[in-house]
Amino acid sequence: MRLGTRFGLFLLRLSRFFQASVPVFLNPSSLLELNQVHFQGQAHYWIEAAEQGLFEQEANLLEFLKIRFGKILCLGAGAGREVFALEKRGFEVTGVEQLPGLVELPTPTPRNTISSPD
Repeated sequence: MRLGTRFGLFLLRLSRFFQASVPVFLNPSSLLELNQVHFQGQAHYWIEAAEQGLFEQEANLLEFLKIRFGKILCLGAGAGREVFALEKRGFEVTGVEQLPGLVELPTPTPRNTISSPD
C-alpha cells in the first residue's frame, strides 16, 4: 500500500475517533442540544426509514441469535423504525424519544406508543 493511501486511511480513522469522542467531552445539556440539532436536521431521512423496517444487519442479527419474541425497550426511538419493525415480528416494544418533533409524526401502526420524556 502506498504511503499516501496509508496516510489517508490514518486520517480517516483519526477523524472517526474524534467524531465518536465528542459526546464524552460534553455536559448533558450540551449533548442533548447536539443530538437535537443533528437529528432534527435529518428527520426527513428517519421518517422515510421508519416505513422501511429493520436494516439488513439488524434483521440478520435477530436471525443469528434466534430471538423470536420478548420485550424490548428502544431508547432513542426516533420516528419508530425499529419499534414498528420489531412489533411486526411479534415483539412487545416500548420506544422512548427525546425529540418531540419525531414523536409526533404519523405512525404506521397505532397500537405502539413512542413517548418523549417530560
